[in-house]
Amino acid sequence: MGHVKRFFTCVTIDPTDSYAYCGTRTGDFVEVLIDKATYKRSGPVNRVFVGGIQQLLSSPMKDIIVCAGDGTLAKISKKTLQLQEETRLQGAVKSMVTNDQDRLIVTSSKSILYSVDL
Repeated sequence: MGHVKRFFTCVTIDPTDSYAYCGTRTGDFVEVLIDKATYKRSGPVNRVFVGGIQQLLSSPMKDIIVCAGDGTLAKISKKTLQLQEETRLQGAVKSMVTNDQDRLIVTSSKSILYSVDL
């Protein structure tokens, strides 16, 4: 990354094992090409998440799910790195998992369990 310093908080790998997405404390993420270990780009475009990125998930539906420290849950397009949708949860997201192709289970720091349609 040259002279730019980044502190990574989380990592997810896309289903094809081609790219790694690394969330940062500053509220953006970095896309890395795995086989060459090279920086590709950072995102999301024209947006930084408050509280840093706490969790990332690379969904099989060509999206990146981002959870921020302020409770923001967002869907970012892998192709354009543009914000597609976002919502605000109560408390910071502590964990998330998909149970199938279209549902996300999320827990927050306020001990609330969310079930979200992707």
